[in-house]
Amino acid sequence: MIRLLSFLIYISVLIFVTSCNKNELSNKKIIGQTAIINIDDDNFSCLSRVDTGATSTSIHAVNIRIEGGVEKHQENIGKQITFDIINDMDIKKTITKKIVDVDVIRNSQGKEPRYCVKMKIGWHGFYKEIEVNLRDRSKMEYKVLIGRRFLSNDFLVDVTKSEDTRK
Repeated sequence: MIRLLSFLIYISVLIFVTSCNKNELSNKKIIGQTAIINIDDDNFSCLSRVDTGATSTSIHAVNIRIEGGVEKHQENIGKQITFDIINDMDIKKTITKKIVDVDVIRNSQGKEPRYCVKMKIGWHGFYKEIEVNLRDRSKMEYKVLIGRRFLSNDFLVDVTKSEDTRK
């Protein structure tokens, strides 16, 4: 009798957990390894690379100017930063934001400090305001790299899916 009761409780818990996971998964959007991402509004978009290995979202930024900026990156947090973003179709947009943090990114070249600002990033009508870091990505194929700060809790990545062309 105790074994039967234990078995029934086990099955009930298993069914409950399985149904919770299905509900959680069904609410997630499926994004591909590349995606056309809107930056700050629906009028500026960029073909982007989705990278689950990256924590941060990185945006191609040039002509970076900090109001009252000093050499030490950390001391510029809270100051206004103006920069140009350029998408994959060479369309430029000038943006002014407040520096909210400095990310130290580790890559094959070593450590690199990057300024972070809050930006509204969107995909197919779904938007999140997240911290993104600014980097000159002119030599890279994708001008935006989407990391886990954007994907977290809302997306599943299907590596067989891509948005490679603009229509």
